Amino acid sequence: AQDMTRRPAPASPRELLLALGEMPEGFTLEAFLDRFDYLGVTPHQVFYSTLGSLPDSAAAAHAPPGYDARQHYGELLLCGEFRARSILQVLHAFPEKKRVFFVHVPKCAGTDLTTQLHVRYAGLCLEQYMMGSNYLQPLQALWQLRAIVSNYDAADTIAVMGHIPLATMMSHGVIRFGDAAFSVIREPVDMALSLVNYGLTLMATPPARRPMVQRRFAQLIGLKDDSYGVPESAAECKTLARRWLHDPKVLTGNMLCHFLGRGSSDSALELTARANIELTTVSRYNAWLQSRWGGARSARANESGQYISLADLGENDLAYLADITREDARFYQLVDVRLAASGRNSVFASALL
Repeated sequence: AQDMTRRPAPASPRELLLALGEMPEGFTLEAFLDRFDYLGVTPHQVFYSTLGSLPDSAAAAHAPPGYDARQHYGELLLCGEFRARSILQVLHAFPEKKRVFFVHVPKCAGTDLTTQLHVRYAGLCLEQYMMGSNYLQPLQALWQLRAIVSNYDAADTIAVMGHIPLATMMSHGVIRFGDAAFSVIREPVDMALSLVNYGLTLMATPPARRPMVQRRFAQLIGLKDDSYGVPESAAECKTLARRWLHDPKVLTGNMLCHFLGRGSSDSALELTARANIELTTVSRYNAWLQSRWGGARSARANESGQYISLADLGENDLAYLADITREDARFYQLVDVRLAASGRNSVFASALL
């Protein structure tokens, strides 16, 4: 039986997360809050243990007459800021764990690699869906943290993966010397075509089988949660895909450099070199996967269907894609040429300089 006696309220993110890890599955917020004694607890303690920071204003730091620390804990545990900081909180709370970072650039074999990492690092796996309101409701986010932290003793490595820009992780200083970081990149125009093809693939996928992490993308292409089916004719599908190609809300320009830098090839080279990220390409992914993790094989997860190809694009389409992928093309070519010259399946970014 689990020890459910009252204890001092958490004074740090680590104490709070470990207390979450002791809760049974499907717990209520009230049951969690009932575990603690709130005598003498201040707003400073509540802010620090939940958000990992001190109050953001003098007013927030002040405990008014009748201040209810239990209620304050409940409010912060359900707020969007708590979810947005959840990955950082886990990393800062458990600095003794090794860390593995996978920067998932869209349509670059990322879903497949994420599946591989979940098998290898079962237990302490942190994904970007934990950070946003598009994916988990507040209580679900607490349940997810509980599931992760309950495996704390069984795992020696925390794996962080998803569409989290490298610049975000670098700005928070969570990638340390000795941690592993890697990413898979793809020829930019091919990546753009794969993305719009994936939009049609989502339309053709029953709602119950659509990946949770693609909810935001589904919204951008106008796909409702209960809608299902692609246009009847191939010509209509191609027209829709070409429209998405020209929609900056659907197809972000220079995606490689957005996720690996700050939008330019130079910034991607700068940040990847500083983090010394290991880079491979989609064309070398299978060979890299097998050599990197001893025989692991791609399952081609979340693959896009083939609704539109390069041959379906007109001169205006091609010119537009060349313009919005110009920085990506520079960065990709640098990596691809270096890999071809070396005969290796991957390169560490500091060697690109």
